[in-house]
Amino acid sequence: MVVRHLDKSVSVQAPAQLLLIDHYQKTPKAKNERYVFHLELSQRYRAIPWTTFKRKARRLTSLNFSSPRTMPVPDSIDADRLLALWTASGGVSRK
Repeated sequence: MVVRHLDKSVSVQAPAQLLLIDHYQKTPKAKNERYVFHLELSQRYRAIPWTTFKRKARRLTSLNFSSPRTMPVPDSIDADRLLALWTASGGVSRK
């Protein structure tokens, strides 16, 4: 999951389990809806800066990470390779 911080930095969180998707309208008259994703993520996991993630992910997979957007990973082999960027204890792997 890609996270944009208030200081304009971008980081990538470890994969999380999706628990629930909520949606609501910003104002009663607004036609567009807002969505909130409720995720379960271990507190042990550390985020990876976007530039580091992009560099490592391009080496490991054939996926195109041109812009920092959260997206599904369609191939399970690529998903396993990306998951290996984090250690079992939650730290960032040195691979």
